[in-house]
Amino acid sequence: MARRKPETKLPPVYLETRVKESDCRRCGRMIYTGHLWGEPVRIDRTPLTRHGELAALTKGHKTFQLDYGGGIYRRTAFHISQPVPRYSLVMADHTVCGTVWAATHINLQPRFPRQAAVCPY
Repeated sequence: MARRKPETKLPPVYLETRVKESDCRRCGRMIYTGHLWGEPVRIDRTPLTRHGELAALTKGHKTFQLDYGGGIYRRTAFHISQPVPRYSLVMADHTVCGTVWAATHINLQPRFPRQAAVCPY
């Protein structure tokens, strides 16, 4: 009798779409919608500071990071314990449409540092 060939397991196939901008159907605010690792996401576009991320996590929101290249991924405990990313934005899940962030929780810093204008004369 011939031996049975062992079955090879393929990794799960996740529905991965590029996250795009759209309007929320309930409140009308601009949000990011799409699928990340097979999970449908709705991400608020408000950039958060470190304190804002902590407030979002204590409220039960998931947090995401928008990279320089436009890629979005979910922040895990490893990412949260690291220093604040320099050239990327931290955003929270848009689960509750009435969420208003405090002024100290919104990151108003420019994403890229601006070079001072130098007079050539």
